[in-house]
Amino acid sequence: MLIIKNGRIVTPSGIYEGEIVAENDTIVSIEKNAPVPKDARLIDAAGKYILPGMIDAHSHMHEPDVSKTDFINGTTAAAAGGWTTLLEMPISIPGVWNREILETRAAIGESKCLVDFGLFGGGGIDNLDRIAEMADSGAMGFKTFMNQPLESRAEEFIGLWAATTGQQFQVMREIAKTGLPNVIHAEDADLIDILTAELKEAGRKDPQAYIESRPNITETLAVSRVRLLAGEIGARVHICHMHSREGVAIIADAKSKGEKMTAETCPHYLVLTTTDMTRFGGAYGTNVKCAPPVGTPEDVDRLWEGLRDGTIDCIATDHSPFPREQKETNIWDAAGGIPGFQTALPLLLTEVNNGRISLPQLVRVTSENVARLFGLFPRKGVIQVGADADFVIIDLEKEDTIRKDRLHTRGVDAVPYLGWKVKGMPTHTIVRGEVVMQEGEVCGQPGHGIFIRPEVPAS
Repeated sequence: MLIIKNGRIVTPSGIYEGEIVAENDTIVSIEKNAPVPKDARLIDAAGKYILPGMIDAHSHMHEPDVSKTDFINGTTAAAAGGWTTLLEMPISIPGVWNREILETRAAIGESKCLVDFGLFGGGGIDNLDRIAEMADSGAMGFKTFMNQPLESRAEEFIGLWAATTGQQFQVMREIAKTGLPNVIHAEDADLIDILTAELKEAGRKDPQAYIESRPNITETLAVSRVRLLAGEIGARVHICHMHSREGVAIIADAKSKGEKMTAETCPHYLVLTTTDMTRFGGAYGTNVKCAPPVGTPEDVDRLWEGLRDGTIDCIATDHSPFPREQKETNIWDAAGGIPGFQTALPLLLTEVNNGRISLPQLVRVTSENVARLFGLFPRKGVIQVGADADFVIIDLEKEDTIRKDRLHTRGVDAVPYLGWKVKGMPTHTIVRGEVVMQEGEVCGQPGHGIFIRPEVPAS
């Protein structure tokens, strides 16, 4: 039995006082002055806030590629950062493009993960006949890229791409039959290819050239096409890592008309801007390289507004570390990805302290909305009797510095926030009643995490 006393419980609708009692993975009561049996584990959360365990809707663990990250390393960093459930994208070797690979990956994950996890399947033009079987085996949804992969990464991207409008229509239509969301990396590849070729021909290798190769219109075009196709098919679509003010406007208009479009953004799009490609980009400006790229201050402001008003549904990390040798090269050849499991919550809590978002709003976009979107609510994403005993306890007043020696993730040299001052830190991460992180020390064991699948119709 676990009892958390004296903390303030945060929900999307407000903050209240109560004592949480959990037993056998589950919340069994929320009351005041709960008795404490001798064999119970007691956590005194005085002066702290208790949030539902955070659910990351977009993560990469690259198992079995330990040069980037793997299930043990990735979920250790996640536990340290307050994430209790991870939904993993299907990019790996092999990529998750059929039932056998998905089920094998789920079994490997259950033997290694410290926190709970779900798996997206690949939704591409070359595995249309495998989509239904992955849905039957517990896929959270299906990831689609709107471009062909590089030849060097073709094996990772089997079943993950649909490059033409016709292919995208076919893939989206097949996914729609499952009732699960089509999760889409929305960038217009044709325009990016043209702009990139022009910049390279001009001899540009500076970080700003990468920004110029992917202007906001590349997201606008792609999101608009997704919207039109989804409306024709009646599909559920979720836009990954939205970064532009124009993209937010499209989602807002779609929602106002009752269309089934949702979207996420990431911490790096909320705290970094285009100027940071050189300010915090490392020797080659690549530590801030990601796709889509970070935006302007005007984009950042619109993203925050979208989170507050409900246009953007969730914040996900897109955690994707790479070894130093894959980052310390020219801007075109460098790997694109930013580690985020352990830095996301301190960065977001700093913005809570800055007044950009409230704690109830933060809970909505990191816990409850994610659970609702992917069919996990009310088992996950909420503090109520009968839900899984997943919590992150935070000290909103604790000040700290993001330091390399405290980060568990691989690719730590490429973390763009090293040396940043933050205010607000997780003190405990609890997964199904088991403390996996306490006061910054990860104490969970590999194999505690379980494979989860959608249990109710997503909303």
